[in-house]
Amino acid sequence: MIGRRRQSTAAGVLAVVLALLAFGSRPADPSAADPPTAARRVAALQAAAEEALVVLDRTLAVLATAVEDGRQGSARIVSGDEPPEPPLLAAAATLEGGQDELQAARAAAHRLAGRQQSVAPGADLPPFTPTLADLTGIADQLSAAADVAGPFVERRHAATATLEALGAALAALEADDPAAAQEALDDAAAAREAVAAWDEPPPALAVWLSTTGAMIQAAGDLASAALRGDQQAAEAAARAYADAAEQAGGADRALALSIAEAGSGLTLTPMQRLASITRALEEVRASVSSLLAV
Repeated sequence: MIGRRRQSTAAGVLAVVLALLAFGSRPADPSAADPPTAARRVAALQAAAEEALVVLDRTLAVLATAVEDGRQGSARIVSGDEPPEPPLLAAAATLEGGQDELQAARAAAHRLAGRQQSVAPGADLPPFTPTLADLTGIADQLSAAADVAGPFVERRHAATATLEALGAALAALEADDPAAAQEALDDAAAAREAVAAWDEPPPALAVWLSTTGAMIQAAGDLASAALRGDQQAAEAAARAYADAAEQAGGADRALALSIAEAGSGLTLTPMQRLASITRALEEVRASVSSLLAV
């Protein structure tokens, strides 16, 4: 009797242990034991990834357009060949108009992240960091750059006009036409005044203004001496002009370099911010694309 009881007890314990082992051997994720459910989840993940890829590409296209226009505007500031305002304002308008695309991309990335957690918990997408405030802020900075770019380029042109008028005055003096030389010098002085009115001048401007001022003064003295027929005064003025002209090349190169640096600085911050949010979205896109490659 006692023997039979011990035997039945041992059998009961064994049955419980076998049941626990059987339960413990089941997969942690119930869907793994349910292939149709797992397949549906993977299909939903793929669909969410495809949707996210489409809207991310649209958003990246907006940013690429803004980058291209911004670069063109920046280049025009430095070169001075064409007005920089149109491409800078176009870049700003593109970013302002791209807010819907950014919102759609953020929403699609959020939905995809939820799907991914149901299929592969712990496998997170890179953070979606760009915000509408980023687009608005960059657009405002580009618009502000456009406001100051026009006057900046005008100062550059005035610097060039100063030197060209000085050259014309010198040519007139060599042609023994002091009246024409004086007229050209008046033009040079007016152009130089426009340069001197620079609100936030490049660092090298002071040296350039000093050099060109000395050249204009010496050339004017030479023209006056020629009109009076004062040979001694003309020779003194010619020496003064030659001394000033020796510094002109270096001063002009320094100003050109300083202008280029200052011109690039007008759009440096918004273009850097634009590059930063573009990289952030490209990282998200690469992660989404890798889901579709599985």
